[in-house]
Amino acid sequence: LKSLRTLRALRALRPLRVVKRFPGLRIVVNAMFAAIPDVLNVSAVCLLFFLIFSIFAVNFFKGQLRSCSGDVYDYRISQNASLTDFLVEPKAWKDMDENERSWFLAGSPVTDRFDSCTTNHTACCPSWWPESAKAKPTSAEVCECWGGDWERVVPQSFDNVLVGLLTLVEISTTEGWVVVMLAAVASNGVDMEPVSDKNLWW
Repeated sequence: LKSLRTLRALRALRPLRVVKRFPGLRIVVNAMFAAIPDVLNVSAVCLLFFLIFSIFAVNFFKGQLRSCSGDVYDYRISQNASLTDFLVEPKAWKDMDENERSWFLAGSPVTDRFDSCTTNHTACCPSWWPESAKAKPTSAEVCECWGGDWERVVPQSFDNVLVGLLTLVEISTTEGWVVVMLAAVASNGVDMEPVSDKNLWW
């Protein structure tokens, strides 16, 4: 049966038969097996510490480590300093000047998705845009309103304790810790566009 072919991997245990012939090697193998309980105890303590720091990280970074991306961002938003500044620090509709309001109305220089919009007293955005003219949108809402994608800056995240735990275990191996550190330093709040060196104290 094909399903039983995986049992061939047990052939790797054949060298253990040599242990019977060499007493010194037998002592080493027995010591390894005897150390397993202590290794498990140490692993449990390490896991507890990782869990504590994971909870800590979730409190500070949940919903962060994300930024605007996609073609709209690459070819339009990032090429215009005014649009980039607005994405980082969005304004409520009532606080926008005429030029800034034109970015969210028909004929917008950012996107053509508003061309069929006829309103001029509020932004031509889907339902996630704040209904009140006094409400300040988030960077994620502005990005998605313009047709961008709000995605992770790095594959790792701290959106929940389990994912945060896996992230900490990964960076403890010194794999990918630099990009996670840079993303954390640039974090600017939940659903807000990252800013380089925003939180140097991290």
